[in-house]
Amino acid sequence: MLKKLLIVCLLIIIILASSIFYVYLNGLASPHPDQKKEINLSLRDVKNEIDDWENNKLKAMKNEISGTQKSIIEKQQKLNSANKTKIEKKIDKELNRLKKDYQEKISKKEKELNKELENYILQKEKEYKEKTKIIRKRYSKKLKDKADKLRAAEKEEVEEKIEKISQSYHNKIMNIRLKLKVLELSNSRKKELQDNLKNIIRERESRKKNTRDDLEDKLNQKIAEEEQEINKEFNKTISQLETEVNKEIENKKQELNSVFEIYKTRQKEILKNKLKEKKIILNNIGENFLEQQQKIIDKAKRNLYKTNKKEKIKVDNLGGEGE
Repeated sequence: MLKKLLIVCLLIIIILASSIFYVYLNGLASPHPDQKKEINLSLRDVKNEIDDWENNKLKAMKNEISGTQKSIIEKQQKLNSANKTKIEKKIDKELNRLKKDYQEKISKKEKELNKELENYILQKEKEYKEKTKIIRKRYSKKLKDKADKLRAAEKEEVEEKIEKISQSYHNKIMNIRLKLKVLELSNSRKKELQDNLKNIIRERESRKKNTRDDLEDKLNQKIAEEEQEINKEFNKTISQLETEVNKEIENKKQELNSVFEIYKTRQKEILKNKLKEKKIILNNIGENFLEQQQKIIDKAKRNLYKTNKKEKIKVDNLGGEGE
């Protein structure tokens, strides 16, 4: 702009020098009064032309500067609007990232507690199996001891009853055997006694067998009853053990759930405060940035207003200093 003003001044000086030199030459020739009038008119025309040229040149310069300032304002307005949108998206992105980080922390804690519960359950299942094995072994021994005791009692009873049966047939058998040995018997009588002896022995052995079978059945029934009672007692003990183990697992589960809920509540509270702090910081950064952008717009408006005072710039949409 300074260069242009220098050029204008130089042109004015050249024109004025030429005019003075022209007047000087015409004065030496002692011009006629009408000629003097014509000369005066020529100088006035030259001056008017110079003034018009200056005005046009300044107007063009003002228009150029005005156009530049308007262009700056328009571009800056668009940039400011775009930056505002970007800042809002950036704030949302940062806040969402922070939320995601804390959600991942909560999920990680939940997995850790679930793993702890899983390990605890596995440990309790192992203990349950070991205790069950011991209890089963104890009740199996109890059943065996009981069965052995019943068998011993049954054997004694069998022997006692078999002995009674044998005694009940002893005299008959001995009597027949003596007759067969001592007496002179006919073949038919001898055969009759031999057949009778066989029948008596067969009857005796049959009674012994039936006695053994009856006592064995009674023994098996007693053993089955004892086994049923022992199994009932065993199942009751196992059920109590299961209830105890399940209660311990449930208590552990509630304990870990309580730990998780406390942790989750704490993390949500921390997240809430962090989001609040982060939002304030990001908003301040965004507001400071937009404020600097607005200063550029306001400065451009002032320059434009100074360049062309006749044109009032409307800035209602921007809220800047031009209002």
